[in-house]
Amino acid sequence: FPSHDTRCLKKDVHSIIREQKEVLEIKKPGRGRQEVKRVVTVLNDKGDRELVFVEYPDQFRKIDDVEINVYDEKGNYIRKYKRKDLEKVSTDDGFSLITDNKILYTVVTADKYPLTVEYNYSITYEGLLEYDDFLPQEPLQSIQQSSFTITTEASNKVRYKNYRCDLKPEIKEANGFITYQWSVKNVGPYQLESGSASRDIPRVQISPSLFDMDNYRGVIS
Repeated sequence: FPSHDTRCLKKDVHSIIREQKEVLEIKKPGRGRQEVKRVVTVLNDKGDRELVFVEYPDQFRKIDDVEINVYDEKGNYIRKYKRKDLEKVSTDDGFSLITDNKILYTVVTADKYPLTVEYNYSITYEGLLEYDDFLPQEPLQSIQQSSFTITTEASNKVRYKNYRCDLKPEIKEANGFITYQWSVKNVGPYQLESGSASRDIPRVQISPSLFDMDNYRGVIS
C-alpha cells in the first residue's frame, strides 16, 4: 500500500474512504465487541455499492447502535438512518426448517453526487470462531485513513497472514492483554488484474488461537 499525495486520491476512483476504524475487543475466547466507523465519499454512481449497509445478525452476533449520517458535497447534513429505519429479513440456509439467520440492510438514497456517508455501529459476539479480515479498500477506491485494531488476552494471540499486501501490525502488550493494529493512509486505487474475481483484493486474514462457539471450545493450529 504505497502512500500518495492526498490531491491524487480522487484520480481514477469511484469512492474515497475518508476514515475507516474498526476496533475489536475480545474479553475471552468467543466473547467480544466490535465498534465500526466508516466514512466514505461516493463520487459517482459506479461507487453505489458504498451506499449499501448490510449485516448478518444471528444468535451469536448482535448488531447495535446503528447510525448512518449522510452529507452533501459541501459537508452539509442531509439525513440520518437509525436501526429502526433498516430492513430485516430472514435467510434460508437451504436445509433447516427454522433458522435465526437474518439480513439487516438499507440502501442510502443518492440525490446527486458526490455525497459522503458515515456509518457507525457495533457488533456483540456471543460465540466466535474467526475474526473479520482487514480489507482496507475495494477496487477503484482510494483511502485517506483506515485501521483495524484487535485487543485480546495475551494467551489468545492473533494469527494473521497477508494476501496481496505487506502490512505489518503495531503490537503492544500490557496487563495481560495484547493489542494488534494495522493501518494505512493516503493510498491510491487498487486495480484488479485481468481475469481476477471482484473480491481478489489485498487483505490481512485474521483468526484467534483459541475459539468458543456454541459451547464448543478449541485451539486453532
